[in-house]
Amino acid sequence: DRGRVTAAYEPEGERVLRIEDRGGQTVAEAREARFSAMATEGTFVVATETGTVNLASAGASVQVDPGEQSIVRSGAAPSAAAPIPVALLLKVAAASKPSVPCEALEGTASPGAEVFVDGSPIAVAADGRFRYPVEDRSKKQFRIVTRDATGRSTEQLVRCRAPPAPPREKIDAVEIRWHE
Repeated sequence: DRGRVTAAYEPEGERVLRIEDRGGQTVAEAREARFSAMATEGTFVVATETGTVNLASAGASVQVDPGEQSIVRSGAAPSAAAPIPVALLLKVAAASKPSVPCEALEGTASPGAEVFVDGSPIAVAADGRFRYPVEDRSKKQFRIVTRDATGRSTEQLVRCRAPPAPPREKIDAVEIRWHE
């Protein structure tokens, strides 16, 4: 379901290097290219360094030239090839407000990138937005890592305070009855 591979494929006659997603619905083919392919939950990304890769899914195909990437979401047609982002984006809303209790970590990553919170992969929307509900409310620090199809990664340590303890019930009076 998840994985990343980088291939440097030299031409050998009429051979074609073919990389498929798990179900065989999305296919990347190259006769001569250096490129990376990454599969995450519901996403397949191809980023090309040299040569050309043909990416096909849902009856449509796109040519991914050097310096470009294309993204396929859950069996949809590939996106138009676009330049690989120069910088890898990772913005986390809670990072700017460490005094706010962490109920959820929300942020934005580069579209097509994968995001991990403390080593666990989380879902990323088509526009790069992600949301991670915090289950352990006593935790005060989280490590968020994002990685793109080329293998570049960036990380951010997010600190937040634990939420306040629930209010204690106030006891107004106590009545003790002896030997009734």
